[in-house]
Amino acid sequence: MVREIMWATDEAQGGEDPAQPTGETSRMFTQSELDQIVVERARRAKSSALNELLQEVGTETVDDLKALVQRAKERETAEQSELEKLTKALAEYQKKEQTWEEQRREQALQLAVQTAAQKLGVVDAEVILELVRKRIDFDRDGAPQGVEAALSEVLKAKPYLKAGAHAGSPTNPPRGGRALTREEIAKMTPAEINANWDAVRAALEKGV
Repeated sequence: MVREIMWATDEAQGGEDPAQPTGETSRMFTQSELDQIVVERARRAKSSALNELLQEVGTETVDDLKALVQRAKERETAEQSELEKLTKALAEYQKKEQTWEEQRREQALQLAVQTAAQKLGVVDAEVILELVRKRIDFDRDGAPQGVEAALSEVLKAKPYLKAGAHAGSPTNPPRGGRALTREEIAKMTPAEINANWDAVRAALEKGV
């Protein structure tokens, strides 16, 4: 059964309904008509809101608005890609900068050790460099500190590294007359160095 709504006069109170215009007849609305009215009002409200939005963003049609949103998304993606590129480039530069700093420190250390080794009469600066490397600190500018003192400490423990040092009579030459390597010399104890001093000195003088 279709529901009906009717505007009517209130005759019981002896007068016309003040909400109803004078002289107009009552009208009845079906539920379907009411639904259409609601839908139409909603459509108008939606259209009004959409028009306000289009005016606010400066576009005339919905397609223009969609295109504007798409361009914004593409721009955001491009900016994100650019940010990723910059971040990657910065990381690579920082890595290279660290490598450059390590190389600069190594060169400064080698030069400082060579200078101190000549001053202290060290036979092989490269051998003593490996022995003092972990004892050296660097200042904020990357300059090695206390190099000569570090070399002096090593020479106290290993005097055979100094030119002209007397290590006593050798009693245990290398096997088969084979020349010693720098690595073998660095691993030898003072007693082993003393026992093989001629071979050690010969190897150091050859610059092994």
